[in-house]
Amino acid sequence: MKWVKHILILLLVAEVSLARGQDVRFSSLDANPMFLNPALTGFCSEQFRAGTVYRNQWSSVSTGLNSYLLTAETQVYTNRKAKLGIGLGVEFLADVAGSLSYGSRNIGLAVSIYKSFGLDAKNTLSIGLKGNRSTYSYDITNADFGNNPSNTEGIPLKSLGVYDFSLGLHWQSKVTKTNIFQAGLNLMHFNRPTFSYFENSSVRMPIKTNLYSSFFLNKDDNYALKPLIFGQLQDNNTEIVAGSEVIFPISIYDMAETNLAAGLYYRILDALIVTARYHYGGFNIGISYDVNLSKLTPASKTYGAVEIWLNYAFNFAGNNKRTTHIPCPVF
Repeated sequence: MKWVKHILILLLVAEVSLARGQDVRFSSLDANPMFLNPALTGFCSEQFRAGTVYRNQWSSVSTGLNSYLLTAETQVYTNRKAKLGIGLGVEFLADVAGSLSYGSRNIGLAVSIYKSFGLDAKNTLSIGLKGNRSTYSYDITNADFGNNPSNTEGIPLKSLGVYDFSLGLHWQSKVTKTNIFQAGLNLMHFNRPTFSYFENSSVRMPIKTNLYSSFFLNKDDNYALKPLIFGQLQDNNTEIVAGSEVIFPISIYDMAETNLAAGLYYRILDALIVTARYHYGGFNIGISYDVNLSKLTPASKTYGAVEIWLNYAFNFAGNNKRTTHIPCPVF
């Protein structure tokens, strides 16, 4: 019946809101480093990097949820002697869901400072800051408030804009020449901006804490493993994702030049995430698929989300910086 469908849609929206906390979420966690952590802005072995991600979720139930990301970043300053660098990037993000086209449209500017330590630069620490201007809105023309169309149930606003900031910290350590450990922290909305359609200044965005860690393990250039764990906490809501990627070389000369990868991750009590990726030179292209395993499986028919992503890193002509298995500054 029609009312049953409406209830299922409301449940789906509730689950997405709890997990997302007003923020866009991508399953391909490290597909776009700058989005993962502002401390990774310009944190690359090339001078420039551009990336994009598209995600479609819950299309088997309703209009679905569509998310779009576009980033561009560069190293604005590097000093090989001091092993110091500065990165600068811009981010465009949109998130639209349902027949009301409810969602957010964001533009962000990020800056990072990273420095390597020791004669061999085995350890690198990076700090980043990102400022966002975000607009949240819905299409009131498609809203149904009852018999009286002019009655908006006392909601004075149909859109609102906020400025918020994220602070990131990233650490990378070369355990060996090809085995690399990295971990990071990202504090989102640390200024706690006001977020209310009722113009209530006491309603503020809660701080979201993101933590992640991964380890690149090269197995004699025959294959490599990249286990990863990611967690985020916002108020009483927690999300944990864990899994691993297996990387196979295509080039007989260098795994870092051309490879294929497949990954399997589990978002606890929510979904199984299957990923595939192809890397060639500065190009990375990948796809992921969420198999819904939550209590909403009867409504979603196990379909969660599909993501497609692409990023490209490059240098100016004549600049021959060497590349590494894990994109990182080369001093």
